Amino acid sequence: MSVSIEEAARFQQEKAREQSEKCAALHARASADFARMVTFIRKQYPHVGIFQWGSILQPDSFDELSDVDIALTEVTSPREYFEIQGTLMKMTDFPLDCIELDKISPENREMLLRKGKWIHEPK
Repeated sequence: MSVSIEEAARFQQEKAREQSEKCAALHARASADFARMVTFIRKQYPHVGIFQWGSILQPDSFDELSDVDIALTEVTSPREYFEIQGTLMKMTDFPLDCIELDKISPENREMLLRKGKWIHEPK
């Protein structure tokens, strides 16, 4: 059985299209989860800043290995941080990377600030 180059190319194109559609659906689901997280934080913890970063900002790169990245600022205590994080974890099926932007190294903070965006900047 031989396969023509055209058939192989069509097969590869179809696989790429299917993968692209799958990743787009994952990205849409993660984005919806993130929006619910933002609504929760803004309502329950209006003083907390919310910063978005990571693969969710690059829809073409989002895939089945991606997670939801969120950085918080102005969290008042470890208890508050873990209350927020615990609730956020229940709001998504994706792995969650929730960090306190105030508590990471200045180098990492600057890198995230360059690559991400503020959703709710603290006053």
